[in-house]
Amino acid sequence: MNGIMELLVNLLCPGGAAYECEKFLYPYEGNTVLQLLWFAFFPIIFIILLTYLLANGVVQSTGVKIKTLIGIAIIMLVIIQGWYPYVLWASKVWWLSVVILGSLYMFTHKMGVKGGGGGGGTAGESKAGWMRTALLGTQPLDPRIMAANRKLCEMRGKVLAAQMKDLEMERGKSGSDREKAEYAGQLADLHLKMRELELRKKRGLSPD
Repeated sequence: MNGIMELLVNLLCPGGAAYECEKFLYPYEGNTVLQLLWFAFFPIIFIILLTYLLANGVVQSTGVKIKTLIGIAIIMLVIIQGWYPYVLWASKVWWLSVVILGSLYMFTHKMGVKGGGGGGGTAGESKAGWMRTALLGTQPLDPRIMAANRKLCEMRGKVLAAQMKDLEMERGKSGSDREKAEYAGQLADLHLKMRELELRKKRGLSPD
């Protein structure tokens, strides 16, 4: 094994993982080009695809810098934990890995969870919605849709506030206890709706 390959093995396969990496390279002994392809090129492409899926799926609404940082962290974790030999064997059938990762990408981006807490969302509003929902319990929405939803919630809140004010006035005018109890029940329902509306506004969800 020449100096370049020794350097790559020491860099990518620290500690006990070096033996597995050298074992992987043994069939290609004497052919530096094949060693570089199978040890560096194909595995790195595989890791890039994997980290892209994870970073883009979990933190869909964040910026490119955050996604890049997460991708770098995943790559460093693979190397530090000694998992690079597993990546090598996975990249041995790199064409199958590409098919699997491509299918995962299509699934997470095209088959996202429909709806967004009120039925106002659609599959198009959520890229990688399934992965996001599974890991974080939320479904990302387009910022413009969220802003529009907040305005709708604000308008609906004004309507509810006016209804509550009218009910308060009617309850004050009522004479019997039965009427007051009925008004109190209606006000309690409106208070619950107002609370739910505030939560929807905070999350940028549709008021319906």
